Amino acid sequence: MCEGWREVPLGRLLRPRRETIQPRTGARYKQLTLAINGRGARLRREIDGAAARRSRQYAVRAGDLIVSKIDARKGAAAVVPADLDGGIVTADFPTYEIDVTQALPHFLDLIVRRPEFAQLADTISAGTTNRVRMDLSRFPDIRILLPPVAEQRRIVDLVSSLDELIRLTDGLLASAGACGTALRDTVFAAETTKARPLGTLCGRDGIQIGPFGSQLHARDYVTAGIPVVMPQDMVDGAISERSIARVSTTDANRLARYRLEPGDILLPRRGDLTKRALLLEEQRGWLCGTGTVRVRVSKVAPEVVFEALSTSETSRWLADHAVGITLPNLNTDIVSSIPVRLPANPEAAVRSLAELQEVWMLAGRHGRAARALRVALLHDLLGGTTEIPESYNRFLDGAA
Repeated sequence: MCEGWREVPLGRLLRPRRETIQPRTGARYKQLTLAINGRGARLRREIDGAAARRSRQYAVRAGDLIVSKIDARKGAAAVVPADLDGGIVTADFPTYEIDVTQALPHFLDLIVRRPEFAQLADTISAGTTNRVRMDLSRFPDIRILLPPVAEQRRIVDLVSSLDELIRLTDGLLASAGACGTALRDTVFAAETTKARPLGTLCGRDGIQIGPFGSQLHARDYVTAGIPVVMPQDMVDGAISERSIARVSTTDANRLARYRLEPGDILLPRRGDLTKRALLLEEQRGWLCGTGTVRVRVSKVAPEVVFEALSTSETSRWLADHAVGITLPNLNTDIVSSIPVRLPANPEAAVRSLAELQEVWMLAGRHGRAARALRVALLHDLLGGTTEIPESYNRFLDGAA
């Protein structure tokens, strides 16, 4: 353990806060809740004082620690952020004032939102099914590793910088996605293009449903083999291999009619009908899976049709024409009838959309890398085995 670190019970750092309020009719109150899995405190809803009086309410202050009696064991604990100062909670959310001379609120927030803290809360929770509660009398006995305040400050600053990078990449992702949607809807707008049924752009057997369950069983899947693309593998216009199913070469040959070629467009047959995927050259020979529709165009560049099928208008059309209420389904006739709008010169727009997709994918890679780095940093920095050099303070002082 690094010098100056100590193991302390929470009871030495916290003091219960019970600030009872008397809600006034006509006044608005921010009612807080805690998300599980360490996702922090958030606004549940704004309510009128009349509704707030139906149960006893307590005020919370920015910098307070709040926990959920019911879900602390699932990661529902956090420090109240500044924008939720003065919010209200019920007795199910015990609140504690933090002794800032020993523990910085932002540092304690990092501690209590980790899975390890949820496991500690689980050890002091008991009850029957659906009525498991944390034993508050034992909560102050939970022990955590606590570095000196100066080290806490360095850790908080470093992690906050990483969090800002994650926020920036998330913003870039959202902007690139919004720009792509706007450009796509403009290029393939009803006012400027004429619609043609998708089937007229395909050759014979150009639209094909994937194999049924009687042709491809769960027992046929293997650890290593030929990938089989299912709707769940269609992620943001591409095919994700993260959890893709695979079959042996023997089964792939048996299902040869479902082999995919570069430029094939894949749609889900049921469920989330907004999904799309365009097959790449390196994915040649993969299989169209159960619950998937393969579209193979022959008279237009597949990239153009893929973008045309990815518009908001197409998603709305599919939602209106799919068969079924609980779980909308598509068949070959419906897919053949999808109206496809092809502008006179779509190549430039397709290139722009491809460039936006590159930006989106780059931002996504950076975001995932930053999140992985954050997990690794928290493991090392909060475990008391890695220390940030004291010389880091000059950066903190310079930014102050």
